[in-house]
Amino acid sequence: KGTLVTVIETVTESNQMSWIRGPYTSDALLALMKGKVPTAVSGAVKTFEVSQKGPSGRPTEILVNGQKVDVKTPDSYRSAFGGLPSTLFTIDQTARLTIAGASGRVSERPAEGGTLMAA
Repeated sequence: KGTLVTVIETVTESNQMSWIRGPYTSDALLALMKGKVPTAVSGAVKTFEVSQKGPSGRPTEILVNGQKVDVKTPDSYRSAFGGLPSTLFTIDQTARLTIAGASGRVSERPAEGGTLMAA
């Protein structure tokens, strides 16, 4: 009691029922999608999000930089993003934040051209 503890690393178990892929950089995401989606993403990946889900909670639409990732069926997201084990997945962006500074200044991290990580 009263001991200060610092967590250096937390590892979540990844198995057939609970799995994790990533984190991926912008370049890695572009490489995963290359040749697997009809419309290529132009430029670096700045945003990557599930924009619509079906009744089961599975993604039915994904946006990259605000542009819909065009696939024939939602099941195609599995191969488009590197052979995911299931269609029931979430996308978590890491290291994206807005900092409010003095005099109303606002800065975004990562800055323009910075690395976006998605897990």
